[in-house]
Amino acid sequence: AINGISPTYNLYPGGGSVTGIALGEYNFTNLEEIVLPLSVTRIYRLGDAKHLHKINLSNVTHIGGDFHYLTPGSSTPSTGWGSTEIFANNTDLKKVDLYSIVYLCNGAFKNTGIDSLILYQNFSPLDSRKVPTTNSQFKGCQDLEVITLEDSVTVIPSQCFEGCTSLTKVNGFENITTFCEKAFN
Repeated sequence: AINGISPTYNLYPGGGSVTGIALGEYNFTNLEEIVLPLSVTRIYRLGDAKHLHKINLSNVTHIGGDFHYLTPGSSTPSTGWGSTEIFANNTDLKKVDLYSIVYLCNGAFKNTGIDSLILYQNFSPLDSRKVPTTNSQFKGCQDLEVITLEDSVTVIPSQCFEGCTSLTKVNGFENITTFCEKAFN
């Protein structure tokens, strides 16, 4: 425990059917682990979690992007846009499982401590609603040494791996058909 607060946050410990979370207003500065229910497939916002060591993202399909919410007293859903750079600048985050990931917002893991990465077949770097001018999903990950891209990953977004100075190996590089500006610069 840090200052009497557990370093693990169990989101909805009773389970439930929540499918997305938007926790932008919370301060998770000393949080080391977030336990998500298996039903969560989308993360829209996450408060300040600069010391997060562990979060199971294996069922998460979207990090960032559109979300719908109800304002108290209203029955009409509103649409919001999730944060960018959700896990950015967290050098304590070393491993992430992106098995189900389809969409990553701009700067999702920018400047994190990730040291190896696998991007699976479902990964699509571009949002179907609009094409961001800069994606920078893993920009500045100075500990990132190895990237494995499954066969169907054919596009590397703009600035996606820019500044990844320890990168020594990219498996699946031969399948890339489109390198956006400064993809690996």
